Order: sequence, then structure tokens, then C-alpha cells
Amino acid sequence: MNDFVVVGGGVIGMLTALELADGGAEVTLVERGQCGREASWAGGGIVSPLYPWRYSAPISRLSAWSEGFYPTLAERLIETTGIDPEYRQQGLLYLNVEDAEQALAWSREYAKPLTRVDADFVYDKAPAVALGCESALWMPTLGSIRNPRLGKSLRAALDAHPRVRLLENVAVQGILLQDDTAIGVQTANSVLSAGQVVVCGGAWSREILSEAGLALPVRPVRGQMVLFKAPKGLVERVVLKNGRYVIPRGDGRIV
Repeated sequence: MNDFVVVGGGVIGMLTALELADGGAEVTLVERGQCGREASWAGGGIVSPLYPWRYSAPISRLSAWSEGFYPTLAERLIETTGIDPEYRQQGLLYLNVEDAEQALAWSREYAKPLTRVDADFVYDKAPAVALGCESALWMPTLGSIRNPRLGKSLRAALDAHPRVRLLENVAVQGILLQDDTAIGVQTANSVLSAGQVVVCGGAWSREILSEAGLALPVRPVRGQMVLFKAPKGLVERVVLKNGRYVIPRGDGRIV
């Protein structure tokens, strides 16, 4: 029997499995498709909520911890797998922020570097920004990661880990309960018993947990992204305006 079964092979599911296995647990990760795909593949990779001051205090604390965790994680994955997830800490320019005073108050409360900058600063940091920007907010510590490569490197790390078993293209059909306690999961061809079950199914977690009588208020939301093959150096840092972002990659591509 496994110590843990992790349902879902996105970034969160894979990181959960890796942390548990590093702690000595025997872990089976079950993914209905391929690890690191779905939303983990398509996201922008900004290591922060887009406008962090608009979220609750627990979210602020979690995102601050994550920002400190990702540089070390990226170094580990490069060393152990040879796959660079491309963590970049080049900062973020917030353009056209209507609640700037709230943002600055949040930065003071959480000791997060965030300053108001003028047009000269904006065009020095991002010369390709359209003309007409008079001021912005600047967060120098913000980082981004190339999430498709993060998924590949995490999968490689798990595949090589002696205490992890990866099951891809295996859909979980239900969670097995005994006296209201999860004791494993049912797939089409087998029963996977475990001391504990961790559900990391993203937008599909509600469907998975409903089989166990739990109602989770999560629903999928579709977004749209475009990837440009641009000259290297056209954009060097994340720029955000009116909820839309531009994210550079190391090879010049822009999301």
C-alpha cells in the first residue's frame, strides 16, 4: 500500500508528490493524461497573483513563500534533470493601475518592494511599451517561470525518484471511503490503496471529490493566450495592463 496517492499530474500534483517522496513517503501519482499538460502547460508562469493586493491575507502569505521557493526549486531541477525551467526574476511593470494607493499600502504592510515610477523609468525598463505611459508601479522582485519546461523537469525528477510511481493515461473514477476516510482510489483497471489521498485535479477537483460526497466550489474558466516568436530582447520583463500581460521567455518568445 502507498503512503499517499496523488490525483492529478499538473505542477501542484507533481510538486506535492516530490515533497512527500523527499520526506520519505511512498507515493503514486495518477494522471488521466500526460503530466504537466492541461492548465499547467498553458499558464503564463508568473510567480504571483496578477494583482496580489486584491487578494486575502492567506493568499499574500502563500504567494510570498512561493516566490522564495521557486529560485531554489529551479536550481535543483537543472542540477538533477538537466532541464532548465527558466526561472527569470526581472520584475514586473504595472501599467494603468486604478487602485495604486491600495497597492502601495499592501506593499508596506507585507514589506513587498513596490514603487510608483515615472515615464522615464518605464521606457528605460521596457522601451517597446506603447507611447503615452506617464507612470506605473514597479515590483522588482517578481519572477516568472517557463511552465512547459517546469512540467517537463518535474516529471523527469519524479520519474527518477525511487519512492515515486507515475501512472499516466489513467483516470480516477472514484475515491474509496471507509468510515468517511479516504483509503485509496478506483481506476478503470485497478484499486490503488493508500494511507492518504491528495486531490490536485485543478478545475476537475470538484468532479473527483463529488464521488466522495464533497462539494468543492471550483469550476473551469477558459482563457486565451498567444505566443509570438519575437526578436530576442524585444521584451525583457513582465508588463501588465488592464488584466492582460506580456511575458518574455529566454529565447525571445513572448506570451
